Amino acid sequence: MGVPRPPRDDDSEEEESQEAPRNARNKSSSTTSSSTAAVGVSGGQRIASPTPVSELPVSIQRAFRIKMLSILLVQLLISLGVAFACRVTTTIDNSALNTTAIALNEEQTTGSTWLAIIMPPKTIQVLIFGMVMIIALPMLGSIKDKHPWNLVGTTIWSVLWGIFMAAASLPGGLVKSNSMFVLFGSSALGVFVLLFCSQLTVTNERGEKELWSFNSAGTLAWIIMVSVSFVVFSQTGHLYEHVLHFIMSILISSLVFWWVVFDAGKLCGTFQPDEYMKGVTYFYTDFLLVCCCCLMGGMMASAAS
Repeated sequence: MGVPRPPRDDDSEEEESQEAPRNARNKSSSTTSSSTAAVGVSGGQRIASPTPVSELPVSIQRAFRIKMLSILLVQLLISLGVAFACRVTTTIDNSALNTTAIALNEEQTTGSTWLAIIMPPKTIQVLIFGMVMIIALPMLGSIKDKHPWNLVGTTIWSVLWGIFMAAASLPGGLVKSNSMFVLFGSSALGVFVLLFCSQLTVTNERGEKELWSFNSAGTLAWIIMVSVSFVVFSQTGHLYEHVLHFIMSILISSLVFWWVVFDAGKLCGTFQPDEYMKGVTYFYTDFLLVCCCCLMGGMMASAAS
């Protein structure tokens, strides 16, 4: 009966050399499985992870917020810029405000320029145009996933809405005291400040950096928005027929702004990083409620005078 031979060092080294490739293969297989579970394969193509933006690293969250809010801000500035350009290039003759002449279909636009001729104040054309714009909003939802048509659609809508803002703000028009300009101007200012406030970070209890919540960023942005709006009012008070018109516009723009804050936080918790354009389209399709508030505010402002 033989005595068992004690293991030699070279045997141990040989077993370790055989075990190493097996461990490497197992690790590689595990990594591939977890990667496939996170990424997924559909029809032989890699698809994005369904993880929402709010659960991804801070750098990805910051990039998504910048893209989404920047495009929304650009769309608001397009409407505001078109409205301002149309308004300052349009003159209106006092005869265009003659209700009797309009009722008799007489020539009442002598001295008026293009916008006042196409959509004279106190006529149904302006209201119909605004209603058509509101009805067209849900149609943007049908192209929210089709790039670049979603961007083209929202841009066209923004331009047409700017024309409506200018037509509704003509002297004797649907909206008085330039309320639409105050509403959209203060809202654009709020989104601009929110764009920067939403990039601020705070250290949590685990010592990790995380972005401010939209509620915190929105609160600071709203305070700045309202403060700057009243500073502007102190220098441009002559543009408003009554201070109540300005205050009402700020109240409505505050509602609009807080809706944007709420919706932005909800979209970050739902969408994936490459869906920022879809988020802007959602902003605009939901904008139906905002437009209704605009029209209601304009009619209330007219009734208050």
